[in-house]
Amino acid sequence: QHKKMLQKLILIAKAIFGYEMSFNFIPYLYGPYSFELSRFIKKLVTDGLISEKLTKSQITEYSYSLTSLGEVILKEAEKSIDKESLDKLHQVIKLSSNKTTSEIVSIAKNIIKQ
Repeated sequence: QHKKMLQKLILIAKAIFGYEMSFNFIPYLYGPYSFELSRFIKKLVTDGLISEKLTKSQITEYSYSLTSLGEVILKEAEKSIDKESLDKLHQVIKLSSNKTTSEIVSIAKNIIKQ
């Protein structure tokens, strides 16, 4: 996922699907943004759970993916997640695959206006 999309999906998971998270979002340049979440993502990269790829074209973009260590930890974590929470997580993943980045940003902007 791209950095912008990841930020917005976390906000959507928090607001629509009721995930309890301590990340605070503010209106920002490309829609809602959380500085706490940004620091958390950097920690996941530092800890080797996700990898970060920088792409430079007309704009600079970061994309993220699970490392093999991250995949192992995720599989273990899924075993202890209740069915309702896992279903919510799958809804967020489905939303990300069915919508464009612009649509996700629009949904997130509407959430933060409320």
